[in-house]
Amino acid sequence: MKGHLAKYLKRSSLLGGARIFYISIVLFLFYYYPRNLSKSIFAQYQQIFILVSFGSSLLAVGLYYIIGLLQRQPFAKQVVNIVKRAKWFYIITSIVILGRLLSTKGIDVALICSIIFLIASAALYAIAEAVLIKHKEDRFVFTMNILYALAFLGVHILLIPYSGINTLIAAWAGITAARTLAFIYKIYKIEAADGNAGYPIPDVLYKQWQWLAANDSVELVNTYLDKLLLSFFISNELFAVYIMGTYEIPIFTIIIAVIGFQFNVQHEESHTDEHILSLFKSSTLFIACGLFPLFIYFFLHCQDIFHFLFGDKYEGSIELFRFTTFLIPLRIANYVSIIQVKKQSKYVLYGSLLSIILYIGFIALLYPKSGLMGIVYATLISTYLQILYYLVMTGKILGLPFYKVFPFGGLLLVLGINVMVMGIAEYIIQNKEALPALLNGIIPLVLCIAINYWIVYKIYIRKAQIA
Repeated sequence: MKGHLAKYLKRSSLLGGARIFYISIVLFLFYYYPRNLSKSIFAQYQQIFILVSFGSSLLAVGLYYIIGLLQRQPFAKQVVNIVKRAKWFYIITSIVILGRLLSTKGIDVALICSIIFLIASAALYAIAEAVLIKHKEDRFVFTMNILYALAFLGVHILLIPYSGINTLIAAWAGITAARTLAFIYKIYKIEAADGNAGYPIPDVLYKQWQWLAANDSVELVNTYLDKLLLSFFISNELFAVYIMGTYEIPIFTIIIAVIGFQFNVQHEESHTDEHILSLFKSSTLFIACGLFPLFIYFFLHCQDIFHFLFGDKYEGSIELFRFTTFLIPLRIANYVSIIQVKKQSKYVLYGSLLSIILYIGFIALLYPKSGLMGIVYATLISTYLQILYYLVMTGKILGLPFYKVFPFGGLLLVLGINVMVMGIAEYIIQNKEALPALLNGIIPLVLCIAINYWIVYKIYIRKAQIA
């Protein structure tokens, strides 16, 4: 157990490190752009950023996980075979992306072409990265992603103040394509050395991909639906306020994505349900040790954060952000990992469909009364119920009650201690100025993280290793 967990965390930390570095740059820009650009220009950039994220993710749906389960075969054949077998999916997806681009306000033909090229390059990169990880080229992936992140920062800082949105997007597309080509070249060198002729994708894996593609498509719609639609009905200024208030720090979701992929790869070395369930619980507790204190910190200090970073420019975003932080405690696990490795992806799709139905229903119920806050409430309710469904289905697959597949006891212990320590500290300190409040809040934050890891290691992970 100890060796598997150490290997699991080592690879996840290396792969996640570059992504976290990239996301830290995105976070910096999320501070730099709102502070220095008008709300209207910032909203226009965010609409394009959302379109790129949505479009590239939609084109690569399901493939990241499937490649993690496939044995080695030529990269070109993997991509071509899947596209051929699912041509109608890609045709419809391309029409949806193009239609949304053409309906976006304030973009011309040249910008549309740059966005399409950027989306295609980003989608192909995601597939190529998964192949390289399967080949255990973690260091190459890490290095290239670090270089890309630095180039991404450079073009965003240097170009938009002087050249505008069009030049920025064209340069962004260029560096994305360069990274993708470097990945593909590396893949072909590896495959030439292996001399592997490959074989067709097994039907069982293709069916698995169909379920995952359908699920990921629904999840993407669920994630971006509010932002894709709101830009039609509200002003750019109000859209900027909504974006700032509902921004979920992506480091959390990146960590879960990386761990989910590593979970699939590590499962190839596992032979028992007990081992994979133990790994799932241990990694969940490990992540919760850091995320629970961060959740409490952001909840208590959201007003201080906004006032310190943006003054009163985004005052209307504060309450939206305060309630959005309740998504952070959910980012401690990849709740569909066991379902996927057990090849029961239909349950993943059912959960996504349940979530989007609940989401749309609660928006219809709450938005007329609560406005933008109603959308936040709908997101929280539907997401919590979706995760409960996944835990129930995981228990069904393993033949266990849902409360035995998740470390509820350890999580409640950690959360309770953190609420008590950070709540008492906040009551004692009571700073009225934003910066002193943020700095003083770091002390109990770090203390809670240290306490959490000590408790989890001593009581849970060490016990599992001995067992």
